[in-house]
Amino acid sequence: MVNYEERYQQQENQENQHHQHPQQNQPVYRQDYQQHQEYRGEQPGRGLAMIAHLLGLVTGFLVPLIIYLLVDQSKPFAKRHAAEALNFQITLMIAFFVSGILSLILIGILGFIIFGLLDLICSIIATMKASNNEDYRYPLTIRFIRE
Repeated sequence: MVNYEERYQQQENQENQHHQHPQQNQPVYRQDYQQHQEYRGEQPGRGLAMIAHLLGLVTGFLVPLIIYLLVDQSKPFAKRHAAEALNFQITLMIAFFVSGILSLILIGILGFIIFGLLDLICSIIATMKASNNEDYRYPLTIRFIRE
């Protein structure tokens, strides 16, 4: 993989040594580096956003809550995703509680299956969206926490 930062530094050093601008046919490495950064488009906290969605499957609302509380305003992408995952997990916790009560009359067992599949599918979709630097809103979610 080409290290664009090193190419940029080399270009700057050459310019400083010769005290002249690059000629028309020479590539401008600064533009290459900026275009590469734009292509990658990495958001600060992208990994935390992905973790909030994935670990929500295992820990429920606990990990999204911790990420939401610990992430500062320098990573708004992670904070938005953590809030969304937290809202979804709290909504699912309520749905599972209601399904537990309804399982006494056997209808709630179907709720456990449906909500479990919804949790799995939506969490995977949300993780993929976070990895692509996109925002995601879970369906059928009560917005307890607003970002």
